[in-house]
Amino acid sequence: MTELDEELLPLAAELIDEYGASILFGVIEPGVYNVATGKAVPLDETKPIKALIESAANIRNSDLIQGARYRLTIAGTTLSRAPKPGQDVAIVHGELCRVLDPVSKTYSGDEVAIYSVQVGK
Repeated sequence: MTELDEELLPLAAELIDEYGASILFGVIEPGVYNVATGKAVPLDETKPIKALIESAANIRNSDLIQGARYRLTIAGTTLSRAPKPGQDVAIVHGELCRVLDPVSKTYSGDEVAIYSVQVGK
């Protein structure tokens, strides 16, 4: 970790925590069928985090991924790993959205300060 990381990582997390909105972020996997209940309960490994949310309507067309609804800015220290397109989901304003490719990383030195993630259906 560089000296710049030591200064900027906590600052990014603090600002997003203060000004961001609450979302759920993580993985929701199909469940296994339970013969006794007759239901398949999905495995929900989402957790509440804060993110800056930008509507796709506000993103320039050249920067927009087809099908994107929102662009999320997430502090790098909030997640234990980089978001994985096609696997991770975000629940934004009650709407289930999948992480789309590519995930943009902004470094503060050696560490990721923020992730910029586009999500959609």
